[in-house]
Amino acid sequence: MAITAGAPQWIEKTKMEYTEEDKKKDNLDNVAKDILYKTLDNDMFSKIKTCATAKRSGKISRKSVKATMRQADGCPTEL
Repeated sequence: MAITAGAPQWIEKTKMEYTEEDKKKDNLDNVAKDILYKTLDNDMFSKIKTCATAKRSGKISRKSVKATMRQADGCPTEL
């Protein structure tokens, strides 16, 4: 992240610029995504396959599960 003209701006690093901390975070994110992908059905997988991070994938899958549970209970589907 960089600050330019007072506004934060995301600047993507190349793999060559990764620090050891960046490499660890990237690896953990890949492991988390792998676990999520292996445990989801095809319908749920199609909803999250384009997410950049496991955190975002998890958030979307949780929302979808909550909506499904509410529909099964006859409750409104707003999250």
